[in-house]
Amino acid sequence: MLSLYIHTPFCDVKCDYCSFHVLPTKDLENEPALITEYVAALKKEISEWSSTIWKEEIKTIYFWWGTPTKLWTQNLIDIILLLDEKFDLEDLGELTIECNPEPPEQIYDLIKTLHKTLKKVPRIRLSVGIQTFDNDILKESGRQYNFNALTTFLRTLQKIKQYNVSYNLDFIAFGKWRTLRNGERELWRAAERDFLEWLIASQMADSFSAYTLELFPWSTWYNERIQQTDKMKDGHGLKQYGDDDEVYDEFNYYKELFLSYWYKRYELSNFALQWKSSVHNRAYWEMESYLWLWSWASSFINKNHKQFKGIADHLWVTTDIDTIAWMRWSNTKAIKKYLEWDYADTTSLIEMNAQDYLIEEFFLSLRTDSGISNLEKYQPVLVADYKNIVAQLSEQWFVETQRREDDQKLLLTDQWMDVYNEIITSLLEHI
Repeated sequence: MLSLYIHTPFCDVKCDYCSFHVLPTKDLENEPALITEYVAALKKEISEWSSTIWKEEIKTIYFWWGTPTKLWTQNLIDIILLLDEKFDLEDLGELTIECNPEPPEQIYDLIKTLHKTLKKVPRIRLSVGIQTFDNDILKESGRQYNFNALTTFLRTLQKIKQYNVSYNLDFIAFGKWRTLRNGERELWRAAERDFLEWLIASQMADSFSAYTLELFPWSTWYNERIQQTDKMKDGHGLKQYGDDDEVYDEFNYYKELFLSYWYKRYELSNFALQWKSSVHNRAYWEMESYLWLWSWASSFINKNHKQFKGIADHLWVTTDIDTIAWMRWSNTKAIKKYLEWDYADTTSLIEMNAQDYLIEEFFLSLRTDSGISNLEKYQPVLVADYKNIVAQLSEQWFVETQRREDDQKLLLTDQWMDVYNEIITSLLEHI
């Protein structure tokens, strides 16, 4: 089976912390025409791929990147119906659409229309970018709503929830604390903290995501921080409000609330009620094959996928495919080229061998509550004394080890998930 990512590049505005390549449409005079052109190009790419992998079974569909609801409800429905025509959605496990809390009426209409049109889909997952309840951050970052609007929106979502609709709510730990006169620190106002606890306790959301703020190139805040500090810090960092400890303290505040109301941490940044974790996210972390459509899209095909040879031929792979464990490639980054239906970036193909596969499988699997099975399998890519390191971490309750006959399973405890990067660095010979 194959999972599909549908990259949607449009947003009303680009938030100041965002490093994604998106098209802010608020000031565009030709927004409707551009969206129509985008949908036409996307449909053409879908049809082209279907000629290579006709009636491929699709496990999940995920609309994300910018603001997919900018495409309008009917376009989303048309794209899904085309996917149903070209591929096999009979056993589709999950359809996810990312959205923002505005305009609220559009989101309400989308939920009702998806439920009415796609009754056979067992889970329609709406992933909503809440980000924070702090009005100052919302305003400074460019979000188009405030805390009062969020409370109304979320209470309405609770009322209109359908049996096959699942809600995921995204938050970001910005690390913005204030110090009270008595020296104690406080996150947000009391009303905002109380509403967050009510929201989590109500279990109207099936899952939550909580991320720590990391600023990357192409974001406004990243560039501002560089100018202020007069230095470049590649990759991430450059916190906008608090330092790393304050960002982590806010993340920990979310985490403890989630755990106290029966949400299980199933990945570093993701928490869900029982049986409600994202099917699509698990497919990604378990290195199942996925096809990512549109500009900037990066796809991944596992050697075990039944269409591996056909896809390799489609991508003009000339090397011996028996030596390839999996392949990753990207579409063009030039939007104009994509809209002219020139999708593929022929220079982007990466053919990975068995060792590369083991490395990626190790660090992705260890992010989740499934952990690593058969630890011995990864010996070729682990440091020489990995057994001693695992034993020490187990004694300190950073990891749990479970042995069944010859299979040693490695799981991170909640404590260790918070310092995941350190264990990966200590165990992997190469990253």
